[in-house]
Amino acid sequence: MVPAPRRDVTGLAHRAPTPDPAGAGAVPDPELGTGQAALPGFNDEDSSPGRASPSWVREGLGRNEILAALPAPAFRALADRAVKREVERGRVLLLEGAPRAGDTEPVLYGVLAGWCKVVRYSTEGRETVLDLRGRGDLVGEEALVLAGSARPPSLPGAIALTECTVAAMPGPAALETIRETPASREALLRRLAGRVLDAQLLLADRARPVPDRLIGILRRLTGGGVGRAADAGPGRNGSSWVRVPPLAQHDLALLVGASRETVNRALATLAASGQVALLRGQPVAVLGSSSWDGRG
Repeated sequence: MVPAPRRDVTGLAHRAPTPDPAGAGAVPDPELGTGQAALPGFNDEDSSPGRASPSWVREGLGRNEILAALPAPAFRALADRAVKREVERGRVLLLEGAPRAGDTEPVLYGVLAGWCKVVRYSTEGRETVLDLRGRGDLVGEEALVLAGSARPPSLPGAIALTECTVAAMPGPAALETIRETPASREALLRRLAGRVLDAQLLLADRARPVPDRLIGILRRLTGGGVGRAADAGPGRNGSSWVRVPPLAQHDLALLVGASRETVNRALATLAASGQVALLRGQPVAVLGSSSWDGRG
């Protein structure tokens, strides 16, 4: 039986918006309950401790400060239980909502490549982007920390913003491993506190002009300055162009918190000032180093 949605008004607890040509989210499996992982095929048999993970999976997970603080044997054991998943753009990783009895155990995702967005939906279906998660970030750790709460809160969902590669780890095993290591527990607390501050910055940024907010998002999406774009070249004053992921203006509008038309005008302004390179109206490269809030 299909579980009843927690939001009776729209059912958006079960699904992201129907895809449109501009690149809105995809619809997950309707058999899944709220608050569960939305990628199929994960089971603990796939993640037996004896199955060694590829070295690049371990390297990718090792970029996360929480997992990197684990003792080497504990990290290897957890990484070897990780199952690699290739995720299409717009695919739902985590469904929004509060956990409930009968839900499957939570899954912890480590992002190995690409970007995910953490989202909530209003009862009218409006999507709000709360955060971005890129290479080295975890997705779903909030559900682990709050598991077993007497009144579990409604958790945000997570959707692939670009094509992604993630490592799926059994949540309870990951949480137990982290709890057993003081340095890892402290790193988890720092990361959760940092996300609160990030959310405050994001809220404060809504008062800034849209071009400033947009350039900050684009610089963050460069992933830390991965190199000069092959089809770009040097920019003004010797600055280098850095490639940004291919995003539709619909996605940029959600990230910035503005209409698509406003984002279109902001991109034109940034292109005219030489800060962004456009191809058929979409940003393909940005000048300067990446940063969280674009103030530097």
